[in-house]
Order: sequence, then C-alpha cells, then structure tokens
Amino acid sequence: MGYYMAKPLTMAKLRARIARDPETMAKLTQDLQGQTEFVLDAENYKRPKSAAPSPLLEPWYQMKSFAICHTDKLTEELFSREVIGRLKDGYRFLLPYYDYFITLDGDPDPRESGSIQLVI
Repeated sequence: MGYYMAKPLTMAKLRARIARDPETMAKLTQDLQGQTEFVLDAENYKRPKSAAPSPLLEPWYQMKSFAICHTDKLTEELFSREVIGRLKDGYRFLLPYYDYFITLDGDPDPRESGSIQLVI
C-alpha cells in the first residue's frame, strides 16, 4: 500500500495534511514502528520539501513515493491455515493507513492560497 511514482501534488497534499494534523500521522508512524510485519519503503527527494512538525514525521516530508509493505521468505506457513489469521491481522493493521491515504486526492491543492474544499 502506498504511492508508486506519486505526483508531486499528491506528496504536497500529504505534507499539508500532516502539517494541519500532525498527531494523526504521528500515531500511524508510531504504530508502524512498533510492529514487525510491515516496513515503510520510500524513495526520497534529494532535499526535503519543507520542515516537518517533529523529528518523528521528518521521513514523510522527504518522500517522493512510498509503500508500506511486507516481504518474507517462502515458507510452509503460506500453505497452512495459520496464514489466514496472519492475513486478517495484517489487513486490520493496514486499514487506518488505507483510510488516511484514500482521501488524500480530495484534499485542496496546498499551492493555492485561500483554496476551499466543498464537501457534499
């Protein structure tokens, strides 16, 4: 899950959303760092686009694109019933990230000052 080859506007919207509400992304970041199933894989800009609200959130301000992913060796677990619980837990863990990112395209363009968002 993430943004492969994200448009610069998409990542600008992400930075603007984090700036408006840093607590939500801080919680998501802490949850991601506090588990071992998924990792954040990112391609970074050469220079940060803007200053992050906290050191915890700095990596998000450097990203050009990113994915929250899981890689593992092929094991017998994949062919057992135990994998079902692991998959359910994984999707349950990822749901708040999905909810956060799925609406990002609808955010106002941060480059336009005074922009408004109409919600119907």
